[in-house]
Amino acid sequence: MRRVTRRNIIVLVSVLFGLLIIVGRTFRMFTRPRLLPSRGTVRRVVDGDTLHLSNGLIVRLQEIDAPELFGEQSYMANEARNALFVLCYRKRVRLEAADRHMDKYGRFVAYLYLPQGKEKDAPELFVNADLVRRGYAQAKSYGAPGPHFQEIVDAEKAAKASKVGIWKSSPAKATE
Repeated sequence: MRRVTRRNIIVLVSVLFGLLIIVGRTFRMFTRPRLLPSRGTVRRVVDGDTLHLSNGLIVRLQEIDAPELFGEQSYMANEARNALFVLCYRKRVRLEAADRHMDKYGRFVAYLYLPQGKEKDAPELFVNADLVRRGYAQAKSYGAPGPHFQEIVDAEKAAKASKVGIWKSSPAKATE
């Protein structure tokens, strides 16, 4: 009878481990949506313009740009993240995509709508424009403007006129 050596056991375990990794990646590939669904529930808010849905989808809000968490305006970045969190966390949202569906980081790019009532035909809050209107983000188009870009630009003009959020004058500028 053949003796099982330590080397044979290591090879067998390595092969089994490799197969588990391949099967796991394949399973994850099938569970993550490849097309943008029309609805989802927000599971996690990453920053002021990115969130995760419960179905594994990562969504980047279209045509807005919130301050970066570790940038010059990190305080406003935290405020923007908190505003998006309060608006959407654990809530069912509606997504609408324009021309492109994914950005270079593999995130789906979409407009986000939040129902404002329990009824089926309840009015919806356009989250992208709302964040800009309250000064948590600015309008920014990456490529050709989408169908709602003008509404977002108008929201930015209102935020600038009201001097809210990122449009507040800083103490350093006020003394000059």
